[in-house]
Amino acid sequence: MQTERIRDVGSSTSIFDIGVFNIVPNLITTPVYTTFEYLGITYYFLSNPKFLIELKSRQTNTIKRLNPDAPSGINAGTGINRAEHWISFRINYTITGTEDITNHIITVGNDDFPLGYYQLKIYEMESDGDYDPANALQTLVNCYMLFYPNEVDDTYNFQAVKYKEYSNNDADTNSVYITN
Repeated sequence: MQTERIRDVGSSTSIFDIGVFNIVPNLITTPVYTTFEYLGITYYFLSNPKFLIELKSRQTNTIKRLNPDAPSGINAGTGINRAEHWISFRINYTITGTEDITNHIITVGNDDFPLGYYQLKIYEMESDGDYDPANALQTLVNCYMLFYPNEVDDTYNFQAVKYKEYSNNDADTNSVYITN
């Protein structure tokens, strides 16, 4: 199972890795790589085939489909191409901002797409922008994913409930308050 800590980024966006999967040996399409070198490290990016990510909320059954943001091989030293086997998928999320599937941005942490468990599927596709899994060449990944809140007490705290200590009626021990 994949897990991802969700930070309260408000209307900004943040990137999260869906996971690193050993899928290249199983691809139907012949992989095409591009490389980028920075400070002596070669980065490998898979430019073909294309992929479709499907996330389905176990709580609401809401489904979101989008293409990953630059599926890339794992960062490795010069001359080592781990991307021949392991691919890292990432997407962007926002809490209160605008969802934009074409730019790999989904909204999470709301009533339709709450934090919790999701079914994650990754499909091999022939082209970007095709969000129909019926057109997939094959299903590469079918697993579960957990979005859980960042509970660090800082700017990005995203607890389900934030508690505040209540202590102004300590002397009144005979009152009972009923709430809905």
